[in-house]
Amino acid sequence: MDDNKQLDAFFTEVIQCIDEIEKNCSGNMPVFDDKNFRALFFDYYKQKKNIAVITRTFQKDYAGYTTRRNKKDKELQKKIMNITGLGFNERQICVSKKECIKSTKLIYNEEEEVI
Repeated sequence: MDDNKQLDAFFTEVIQCIDEIEKNCSGNMPVFDDKNFRALFFDYYKQKKNIAVITRTFQKDYAGYTTRRNKKDKELQKKIMNITGLGFNERQICVSKKECIKSTKLIYNEEEEVI
């Protein structure tokens, strides 16, 4: 999902899915909260496109492996991030088929773990 064309294809597919749901639900959309819709969209897309692994790099305001800051400094850091457009990038990998995993070797320590 870091590639803009792939991300656009995902959005196109999800929009079509929502349109199809609305068309077949007589105006009554199924009740899902955003967290469940998120999982539903990714699962639907992976199944429809026969995708086993999805990756996306997210930007975060804070990360557990960075300098510990008090509340005032965190707010200042967040302001600086908004002004500069910078943030901590972390990659999330969603694997649907175990055979895609070649190794489970640990490549980071607990200090780098996302909190």
